[in-house]
Amino acid sequence: MKILKIAKKEDSRLIVNKEIINVAAYARVSTDSDDQINSFESQKKYYESKINKNTDWRLVNIYADYGISGTNIYKRENFLRMISDALVGKIDVILTKSISRFARNTVDTLKYVRLLKERNIAIIFEEEKINTLDNTGEFLITVLSSVAQQESFNISSHVKRGHEMLLKSGNVILGKRCYGYRFINKENRIEIIPEEAKIVKMIFNLFLEGKNIKEIKSELEKEKIPTYNNNPTWNIETIRRILTNEKYKGDLLQRKNITPNPLGKIKVNKGLADKYLIRNFHEPIIIPADFDMVQRIINEKREKTCLYKTPKLSILSYRIKCGFCGSSNNKMTIRRSGTVSICRNRWKNGRNNCPDSRNMHIHKILKVICKGLNKATKSIIDSNDQNLLYAKQIINKNNKIDDNELFGKIIKYIIVGGYDSYKRKLPYMIRIILFNNYPLEDYSIKKISKEEILNLKTSIITSSWISQKIITYSPPGTHEKEITIPKVKVTVEVENGNN
Repeated sequence: MKILKIAKKEDSRLIVNKEIINVAAYARVSTDSDDQINSFESQKKYYESKINKNTDWRLVNIYADYGISGTNIYKRENFLRMISDALVGKIDVILTKSISRFARNTVDTLKYVRLLKERNIAIIFEEEKINTLDNTGEFLITVLSSVAQQESFNISSHVKRGHEMLLKSGNVILGKRCYGYRFINKENRIEIIPEEAKIVKMIFNLFLEGKNIKEIKSELEKEKIPTYNNNPTWNIETIRRILTNEKYKGDLLQRKNITPNPLGKIKVNKGLADKYLIRNFHEPIIIPADFDMVQRIINEKREKTCLYKTPKLSILSYRIKCGFCGSSNNKMTIRRSGTVSICRNRWKNGRNNCPDSRNMHIHKILKVICKGLNKATKSIIDSNDQNLLYAKQIINKNNKIDDNELFGKIIKYIIVGGYDSYKRKLPYMIRIILFNNYPLEDYSIKKISKEEILNLKTSIITSSWISQKIITYSPPGTHEKEITIPKVKVTVEVENGNN
């Protein structure tokens, strides 16, 4: 008896039940060296060739990120764009080299695999020979992505140990440049830039003369002194960092910031790891006695009752934007008026940078959101707009949209203030912008530019005046006044699918 093996045919349809399959590929390299950039280009050519050879496939795009770690999804803009395109129906299949190229985070890998699988969108991991639409795919992905994640932890651990050994032996890691100094990494030394050093001395002298940081900012801009980026406008936080940077008295503090784990973000090192202070490492710009005096004054001011403080972030953090300048709004507690939403641009850079914006109470904004969304519910359900399919799913599951978690699921932005269709200024207008598909990470919400906010392409669902008293205050000063607004104009809008 003779047994012949007949090899199985490769299934070019990949379980996706379509005549023409829209295929995309994702490539990633984790450093930006020349060798890796060449690898990046070769991956792109490989996928273009593979997809174009198959007559049943149509190439959508090659999405690629390079010079970026795979542990954090939010840093990978093209990855997030690919997921968004897939969710709105532009992609049927995603090809990628391996699970570690897709993500080195088990939670992220499974999250996006499941999200796409619900829409019958396949991910093909070539090295592991896994199709996520297969029944056995998820178990293998769980195991293999855990291995990839552990590999990232091991690499991170080795790097940290290497840094620790360098620091203990007296070697330093200089990092980014510092205003007033030039870092010469190859020679492991720091030298003064005379022109910038004069400005640093001016900042310290003004502070010791009794000027506060806002007054120093005004003085620098009045003298038309640019920042190290040649920006004519100084940031308050930049001046504060200069006043507290130990480098200006000749010391060098190592490990100011750390990444506690490869899946997290960089954090200020507040006792999470050892720090190393190297005294008299380089030539000082500021006399140590003057520097220490500045630190004492700053600490004394900090100990006093502070007018402003930042409370914990809410579900709508990073989503409230200014309709006049496009800047994010900060949530702050003001002694007299309570917790308000305030334009970050105005607060950081001065009233003249956004004179038309107004403070608005957070709890009042939440009330307006509830009223506006519940008023728009019928219009959303009755609408045939494809951009509202996701909003309909959320509304159908909940009778009333008055829960903070639901706000986070359905609302992409809250835009406070702006102009109506007649170009009239309406400081108390509120625009509620809804997601048009499954929301991605909050990080993608943070990264949007001011210009994009001011030029959002949306469709208006409802627009009406809502009875809601808004109490606000004019900017602090001798003529501070309380203002009550009895009604607020509210529009509920949805992002257009081509955004």
